[in-house]
Amino acid sequence: MKCPVCGSDLLPKRFGDVHVDFCGSCKGVWVATDELDDLISELLETRDIPDAPLDIDKDIVRVAELDEGARNCPACGREMRKFNYAYDSNIILDKCEECGGVWADDGEIMRLAVFRKGNPILDRLADAIAENSRERVAGRLDSSSQQGGGLFMFAPRIILPLADDQESSSFPLVTVVITLLNVAVFAWQWFFLAGDTAQEFFNRFGLVSANAFAGWEHLPSFLTSMFIHVGLFHLLGNMLFLFIFADNIEDRLGHAKFLGLYLLFGLAADFAHIISRPDSIIPAIGASGAISGIMGAYFVTFPAAKIKTYVYGKIVDIPALVFLGTWFAMQVLCSWLAKSSPLEGGVAWEAHLGGFVAGVIIALSFRFFPKKRAPLEDVDNEAPASQAPASDHTVK
Repeated sequence: MKCPVCGSDLLPKRFGDVHVDFCGSCKGVWVATDELDDLISELLETRDIPDAPLDIDKDIVRVAELDEGARNCPACGREMRKFNYAYDSNIILDKCEECGGVWADDGEIMRLAVFRKGNPILDRLADAIAENSRERVAGRLDSSSQQGGGLFMFAPRIILPLADDQESSSFPLVTVVITLLNVAVFAWQWFFLAGDTAQEFFNRFGLVSANAFAGWEHLPSFLTSMFIHVGLFHLLGNMLFLFIFADNIEDRLGHAKFLGLYLLFGLAADFAHIISRPDSIIPAIGASGAISGIMGAYFVTFPAAKIKTYVYGKIVDIPALVFLGTWFAMQVLCSWLAKSSPLEGGVAWEAHLGGFVAGVIIALSFRFFPKKRAPLEDVDNEAPASQAPASDHTVK
């Protein structure tokens, strides 16, 4: 194979169990996409990786403005697509959509290792699963089953909410419709979009801060971006949080007000993202900003609720005040890490913060709304026995 930069022959090289092709002239590296994460892990384990931050020019985040010319895949000859590792890490790689290989220029693999070392708080399990082949995932599952660990052995480092203990007196119609709409949009992406077409879709319907107010045609992206997800784990994670926290807020407010506030929270998250990154040309997508608003409202309205949470192999009950307070503190910390280092992560932390704060503010004003019903904890005290709610509550 030939180097896509200088045309020299690529030489095979191994880093532990990872195979790469190396250019002796320009020092670039060609590696299979499903082995990139393993290569970085190998470097972190075997090399003395410096601590972040590195002195990297922030402006190179503008992928579209890079003047490197077209680069063809050394394996199949197809023109490669430039992408920013973790969306806005300032580490620009070239990827072949046909054969799945990744080209990194001299020093970029080391920058990736520094980025990963400098951002240990970011959970990359979902990214690793998404990038790895199905055979590799199946192999890990088989290995876990043989050890008696099952899925919990496969994901030992996950902290994941599973349910809450709050009952609802009505069917969460709007929550279900929002979920189905998100799933439908993702299914359409999955079956009909790929490669450059997918990127064009994200650019058009995702929220691009630099273009948000450039014309009327960009305004719909404030709403459409809330219903687009980049991958299966992105979608599943958001929908899980939505279902856990949204039904009780919808039950308290009623369907119409809940829908209005959900969209309002999403808009608040959009504006927080634009204010924090006004020049970004990377499309922001996902429902997490609006869902963060729901979580903020839940934080105020149901602080004593118990959140059943999977924590490192165990299921424990955590008060909502603690769970959501910790979650918010983590968003603040991640936002600060991203701002204080030129090696930013690929998550719109400020959108999460903006949505959550909007939810808290609105929830503190709930007393100005006509209540749909009395708080659950006050029903027995305020209603005669004959008027007590029937046992048709749905319990999650």
